Amino acid sequence: MKKYTRLFNYLTSYKANIVLYFFFIILSIVFSVISIGSLPFFLDIIFTKGKEAIALPQSISSSQDFINYISYYLQNLIFTHSKMYAVGIICLIVIISVLLKNLFTYLSFYVLTPMRNGVMNKLRIELFNKILTMPIGYFTEQRKGDIMSRMTNDVGELESSVVGTLEGLVKEPLNIIILLSTLVYISPKLSFS
Repeated sequence: MKKYTRLFNYLTSYKANIVLYFFFIILSIVFSVISIGSLPFFLDIIFTKGKEAIALPQSISSSQDFINYISYYLQNLIFTHSKMYAVGIICLIVIISVLLKNLFTYLSFYVLTPMRNGVMNKLRIELFNKILTMPIGYFTEQRKGDIMSRMTNDVGELESSVVGTLEGLVKEPLNIIILLSTLVYISPKLSFS
């Protein structure tokens, strides 16, 4: 863990980028949930022949009220236009949510790249300054190509670990938490059985 805390010391000057990264990742996950969550309505329209009239809920206090609210508007679309029109609207919602999910994923990587490059630049400068302060005897004992190879490969490994650490500590746990909480919200009985 000490290795990670030393690595996080390099990220202190990028607090705004880290907040933006969190924000874009959360939006990406939310639109992923929306794109998947709209599929039951899509399937419900396709596979049901005639549904009974659904009353518009006065308030949304539970997941069933929310589903009834959306079903009410979809039923109005079917009655005023057609089933194909409602299916087209749902397809449009799915396409837009997938595009927004991909856009926010791209923006999260766009924010992550300057952090990664800045940390690598700091590490390379510190490593260069450390090499300059080494005594001359160190360079007679070590091969120059060996020193250069270690500098290049070790810094490259750190670069991939910075990205992997941020994704592993931020993106994946958030993804699991939001998706699981959505599943529990939609159907607690099915989620825990």
